Amino acid sequence: MGNFPHWWVLEGKITLGELLTALTAASAAWWVGHVIQRRNATDLAMRDLLVSLCGQALAALSTLADSIEACSLPGDATLDASIRHRIVRELQIFSNSIHSLEAASKRVPNDRVGSALAAVKTGKDDLRAQTSDPLAEVQRWDDAQLRQIQATVLRCREAIINFELDVISRK
Repeated sequence: MGNFPHWWVLEGKITLGELLTALTAASAAWWVGHVIQRRNATDLAMRDLLVSLCGQALAALSTLADSIEACSLPGDATLDASIRHRIVRELQIFSNSIHSLEAASKRVPNDRVGSALAAVKTGKDDLRAQTSDPLAEVQRWDDAQLRQIQATVLRCREAIINFELDVISRK
């Protein structure tokens, strides 16, 4: 072993008060780190839940849009009752997915998410009005109504994607 002339620096006495102060500081640092870790885990779980609900809403919207597109009939042909009921059920599934998104997002303290959710809900209400009312009255859609429905589906899809991006990018 070599000769180390600076060992005298390590020789010292620790009092009981200093030891308690060091233990208290270490305990406080551990507790703060634990609280921050739990908060980050909670935020990540909430973010993952909202992203999953957005995926479900987009899937329900796509199913509804596909059914509407498949049911567009030429001329004055009307939709039979089973097709109308299927579209109403799919519209309800989409509406329920947006409701779940709204319920979960109430726990997220972010104004941007609230404004994006308002756009999603407006799109949902517009889509319901454009699809349900004609089916109840004349039991079909004309070409102009189908174009309006397609535009509303696009607005709904964009609103859900914007909501999801706001959830992902929130700080």
